[in-house]
Amino acid sequence: MSHGAGTFPIAAAGYDRVLKEGVAANTSAYLAQLPREQRIYSVLMRHGTAQEREHHPLNRAAIVVRVDQEMRREMAEERGLISTRTRRGSSIPLTPTQKTQVDDILGRLSALETWNALHDIGRPGWSNRSVRDPQPVLDELRAASPEAYAEMIYRRQQHKVGTFEADQRRWVSTQGRVERLIENENLLGFAWDRTFRRRRGPARQLQRPNEPLQAPAAQEYGSALP
Repeated sequence: MSHGAGTFPIAAAGYDRVLKEGVAANTSAYLAQLPREQRIYSVLMRHGTAQEREHHPLNRAAIVVRVDQEMRREMAEERGLISTRTRRGSSIPLTPTQKTQVDDILGRLSALETWNALHDIGRPGWSNRSVRDPQPVLDELRAASPEAYAEMIYRRQQHKVGTFEADQRRWVSTQGRVERLIENENLLGFAWDRTFRRRRGPARQLQRPNEPLQAPAAQEYGSALP
């Protein structure tokens, strides 16, 4: 899941690098050799909208884990957990027992969200495992400290993270659109050409062997994933 050296960001960077070469055969061959989940991620990160990229379970889980880690780090510092819901940034009062409870719960939430993300992308070894409902653990956090729970929810919302069920439904829809884009050579070629037109400098067409994309084919897919 690492955004610096994880296998998914590396695959996406490789796709972008090959795409810049402008040779369709090389780009198609690169995508074909990627595992399915990395192929979807690579195409999404290059051709999807910012909102669609947020729907990817790994991106969502990375935000959740980062929020949890920030809160746990703050609790270990002198000022303690800081409320970001007000401009003054006052400390949220927590007893030593509450700090221990909240720290443990946030750690378990991070692990649970990571588990579910690997399941949702169909990662081998995880796709056949059951999804873990985060609600009971969220209820534990609310019972341990309503203030810490409200702060965590607020921080998630600031990064556009919704409930697990809602975000999972959005991902199913987005994933289907990405898969259809990958399967349709004309539409994927259209996305490649649009990528080049967005870059600075003269417009450039990808050297693909297929016939030029007809306008109706582009309209068929819509603008959700260019």
